[in-house]
Amino acid sequence: MRPATYTLAIGDRINVAIASVPEFSAVYQVMVDGRITLPVIGQVDVQGMTEPEAAQHIAQRYTEAQVLVKPTITVVLAEMSNLHIAVLGEVNRPGAYVMTPQNGELPTLTEIIEKAGGITQQTDLQRIQIRRQQRPGKERVIQTSLWKLLTTGDLSQDLAIRDGDSIFLQAAQNIPSDVALTVGRSNVGQAEIQVNLLGEVLTPGLKAVPIGTSLNQAILMAGGLTDQAKKKSIELLRLNPNGTVSRQKIAFNYNQSIDAQLNPILQNRDVILVDRSMSAKLTNKIGNILTPINSVLSLFNVFSPFFQKTR
Repeated sequence: MRPATYTLAIGDRINVAIASVPEFSAVYQVMVDGRITLPVIGQVDVQGMTEPEAAQHIAQRYTEAQVLVKPTITVVLAEMSNLHIAVLGEVNRPGAYVMTPQNGELPTLTEIIEKAGGITQQTDLQRIQIRRQQRPGKERVIQTSLWKLLTTGDLSQDLAIRDGDSIFLQAAQNIPSDVALTVGRSNVGQAEIQVNLLGEVLTPGLKAVPIGTSLNQAILMAGGLTDQAKKKSIELLRLNPNGTVSRQKIAFNYNQSIDAQLNPILQNRDVILVDRSMSAKLTNKIGNILTPINSVLSLFNVFSPFFQKTR
């Protein structure tokens, strides 16, 4: 997405239209010094300005130079330059990335994190920091929470990322008391919880199950596994109180008694992923039915039914 407050960057190409002098109208590129070169008045600094600000500044320069009188000027972004973005901290592939905007749209935070290999199991999704350079030489620090995106569907947390941004993902530490109360590990006061089963079960989807239900019992409530299920590697995803998302792989056994590692008791908003076996994939000539869970967008997709049902 491209916000209305998008500011022009080095390498951008802009369409400058001057109503009274169409021969001055053309597409200009913002050079490395942040300027464009216009007819008669020469170089004009536009880096860091919005389109309306750049139009106003250009009009002012033509007026001050006594070239035009009250000119009507519009500036429209014609083509974005490549974006240079740094991703640091709790991602699988931290480093510097060059992104090419698609169809004039800025990439979002979740898209950048996915480009960096996705989150780790230690990522604190509640406190993600974006550092953005502002003119003149000042830095703006923006805080956002992808935890809110996962748990409430607040898409405003998935911010547009701009050229020169640095993204910092911290490791989770202490559990905030308000989060512990609302998303805590206990299910006190609830008669039942909601879990989401995806993939190779007979009736996938959101299920209301009694408190104390185990993973095996939830799978049976969903009709059991299909013949194509990958029984040796069922995944349990859990939103933790400290803002992380944990991932546990479990070898399924119908006869397994309750066990924290082999047949755990489920918590509210747990997600169970049952992938297809390799032989089934080859037989059906299809790829993996479940995208990697370290992608925030994939996490949003699997956890979103919990809040969609209550809105």
